[in-house]
Amino acid sequence: MKIWILTLLVGLISLELKSQDEKLQWVKTFERASINVSTFTVDDQNNIIVVFGFIDSIDADLGSGEKWFYKSSSISVPSFLIAKYNSNFELIWAGKIDGYIPGQGLHLLTDKSNNIFFSFRFRDSVEVDPSLNKVNIYENTIGNKKLDFAVIKLNTNGELQFVKQFGSKIEDFLTDMTLDKDGDLYLTGNFRETMDFNPGVGNDIRIPANPIDLFLIKLNNQGDYQWGIQFGGSGQPSGDGLNIDLDGNIIVTGQYSSSSNFNPRGTAVNKLSKGNRDFFVARYTKDGHLINVLTGGGSGYDLASMVICTNKFNFYVFGTFEGDAIFDPSNALMNMKSASGRDHFVALYDTNGNCQFRAQKPIIGSEFIYYHPFLNSSNNETWFIAKFKDRFDIDLSEDSFFMTSKGITDIFIQKLDVNNKLKTTGQIGSIKSDDILSTFLTSKNELYIMGTCYDSCLIKYESSEQILRLNGQNGQVFLLKIAADNSNSINHTSVPNLSIYPNPTNSNLLYIKTENNANYELIDLMGKKLMSGELSVLENTLNIENVTSGMYFLKIGGFSYKVIIQK
Repeated sequence: MKIWILTLLVGLISLELKSQDEKLQWVKTFERASINVSTFTVDDQNNIIVVFGFIDSIDADLGSGEKWFYKSSSISVPSFLIAKYNSNFELIWAGKIDGYIPGQGLHLLTDKSNNIFFSFRFRDSVEVDPSLNKVNIYENTIGNKKLDFAVIKLNTNGELQFVKQFGSKIEDFLTDMTLDKDGDLYLTGNFRETMDFNPGVGNDIRIPANPIDLFLIKLNNQGDYQWGIQFGGSGQPSGDGLNIDLDGNIIVTGQYSSSSNFNPRGTAVNKLSKGNRDFFVARYTKDGHLINVLTGGGSGYDLASMVICTNKFNFYVFGTFEGDAIFDPSNALMNMKSASGRDHFVALYDTNGNCQFRAQKPIIGSEFIYYHPFLNSSNNETWFIAKFKDRFDIDLSEDSFFMTSKGITDIFIQKLDVNNKLKTTGQIGSIKSDDILSTFLTSKNELYIMGTCYDSCLIKYESSEQILRLNGQNGQVFLLKIAADNSNSINHTSVPNLSIYPNPTNSNLLYIKTENNANYELIDLMGKKLMSGELSVLENTLNIENVTSGMYFLKIGGFSYKVIIQK
């Protein structure tokens, strides 16, 4: 077995590693403001969209151009930078979302047209348009201090297309969001009082049959309400994970208690839990009708929190269980008993609900903390990225491969082959608590990881290691890319020797002096190109008579410069 080492560097760099397999392409860091409120996604053109909570100010342009600051609206409540970068992490556009948004419920997705969907829970009011326009939403009962949730859609230039808001007068939870190939949107979570499932014209008023019910809601790609279902039992049910299978069916995972009907839009399909709460995995058609459901668990508290589909119409499920747990009622060999009070499990099922593979890890003993995501590649290998503490056996098979944390918690990376055998490993760790915020695996098997780390953070991957030295007691948020080729690496070069003047300017002319021929583009905050052309050696004059007052990016030779026009 080969040990993989992550190499983590700061800045714009180019790496040439000896490995012919996955290697680090680049790493960027954001200054952290004592908050773990960040997420990201990657669109079909390999652009990276980042949402980052910050207090005071943030430099959105992490490249070699001038700093591009955004100010928060409060010294105690974070604002949110939403920014789009190209594959070399050069800023395309950026904007700000203001309001009280906690970390839970943050999801960021893109559709095949590279539109952006961002979900969040919120309190009081939120300004949801990242452009210069002002569009606000308000919680159902201002001053009640209970959290509603909302989804916004932006086009590829960051312009607001719609905002849809949900919530009762009691705190509601949004736990996951997914898109199908048509750009239709699915939301799951739970609600605790009367709630309108329809966020648009008309209504679909729902009252939980028990203290809390689970919801599954579908909106089309224009944000119009299509349908909603609810179920749950007498406890605190929840929908916790969503995915779409290769036939376009919706898979939802979560937990339920006592008796629950999983097909409220058709002939009742009731399941009775074995313990306090059991886990479930249910597949639904696009119309919200149940295809099949599998349930399992032990005598205590069980949960399926995540589901990932493979290209063989199988799917992995991850969650927790207690006691003697049933994972396949037709195959007793697949059942497991928790080694501690509560264990984590990963199980592979086919679409008929037959368990193909399962493994468990205790919370106590090895001091395993939790899996964060697990991602299935196009060649059916599976990545697991999680955090742990103390000494941990990273191998899911009967073999052992122990990893020891450097600090309170470290991050581990592992990849399984098609036979669920450990293939590669990596580790990120400092003397403090390092964490994962989000991950993404593209169709080209390019792995992105966002997390938090501290000075000095030891990064291991492949056959080398690097210490990342960061400033600040709160550490920093990093975002890295690992891929099998180096085609998108960033070359470290110096800033071209040029001058832009006057800047700020109140005239109709802008002067650029450069020692080299170069192309230029003048771009507004939303990424729209206003002017372009070629610069010659020495002095150039740009006529900006038709450009209105505001802040712009002038891109020259791969670098971005801030230009302020004040007419």
